[in-house]
Amino acid sequence: MAAAVPPGSSPHAWRDVLADLARALHEAGAAAHRIEDSVDVAAAALGVEASVFATPTALILGFAPDDTRVMRVTPCEVDLARLARLDDLVDELCALPEEANPTGLADLRRRIGESPPVYGAWPTLAALALVPGAVAAAFGGGVGEVAVAAVVGFLAGWGERLLVDRPSLRRSWFLLASLGASLSAAATSAGAGLDADVIVLGGLIVLFPGFTLTTAVAELSTGNLAAGTSRLTAAALVLLQLGVGAAVASRLAPLLFTAPVSSGLAPASTGWQSAALLGAGLGLCLLLRVPRRWVPAALLASALSFWGTVWATSLLGQDLGALGGALLATAFSNAMARWFSVPAVVPLVPSIILLVPGSVGYRSMLALADQQTLLGVQTAVSMFFTAVAIVAGMLLAHTIVSPRRLPV
Repeated sequence: MAAAVPPGSSPHAWRDVLADLARALHEAGAAAHRIEDSVDVAAAALGVEASVFATPTALILGFAPDDTRVMRVTPCEVDLARLARLDDLVDELCALPEEANPTGLADLRRRIGESPPVYGAWPTLAALALVPGAVAAAFGGGVGEVAVAAVVGFLAGWGERLLVDRPSLRRSWFLLASLGASLSAAATSAGAGLDADVIVLGGLIVLFPGFTLTTAVAELSTGNLAAGTSRLTAAALVLLQLGVGAAVASRLAPLLFTAPVSSGLAPASTGWQSAALLGAGLGLCLLLRVPRRWVPAALLASALSFWGTVWATSLLGQDLGALGGALLATAFSNAMARWFSVPAVVPLVPSIILLVPGSVGYRSMLALADQQTLLGVQTAVSMFFTAVAIVAGMLLAHTIVSPRRLPV
């Protein structure tokens, strides 16, 4: 039975709180079904009849009998610290006493809108270099490749953040970053004999939309067709920009440099890969603003996702190997949510990002741009199967260890 609207607070005041909550969840990078689920839970507890429709670019809230609110929003980066605070605020709304008053509501709305920084600027900037360098090491790169990939990744990620408030320039940044990274890789390969493929894939890892793709598939699997389709289209457009930039660079590089060195991306040993991806996981914790006390849990989930993928790959093959990693990481995150009241999304997202197939999609665009149509289509299908495998593993884990609320 839903609670009645507390006396001293008008229904319109509660509607404002719920609208603020929906917008804050979106600004924190929550998926559409998570926004709808959280607002529905809070509205039901408050006795407010509400209907929520969320997409990456719009929020529509309908309140009975005739109050409809439409908010134009833009996709935002994931902020796990803010998602954790909002999760606690949803619990607080569900347990709000009947004597709540307008003053209390004003304070609640202020807290919903807060987004204090978790880490300073320097740790975040360091993470922009740590993640690409670690990924380059996982791809088998040596000291030179790791160093160059770290610099390229830092510049790519830093530039994207500088252009957050300049959308007209930000829309073309993926193409420019891919062009710059590919030319830099070709130059260092020609001059120092470094592996160009390792540098590019490591350096651009912070721009690959793999997590966006996986979130889109998750939204489609939960029935959020509009949100999933639009997010899937956005991921495809980013991949196209990255592919076009690399294709232009591949035409210019022979005119400027000697033929680049390529090893065919031979991965490092399993032990070295696990160590490198642990460093990447730490960098992701900084970039995603994982609360300090939950960083060990996020790193453990990342280790489980890696070893689960290794195990599942040996049984199911390369395309479906991510299912095992997603299954273990999600089950662990759900267990943490139930036992320690940490939102499951906090340890889960960094571990899932390590599995996402963004680099596979990038190579698909490269193959298509190089007129290798069959290879490009095969690689694109492999990318989609990997994303589906990740979501399937998450859904299976939800049946084994159910979360308090859907985490992703």
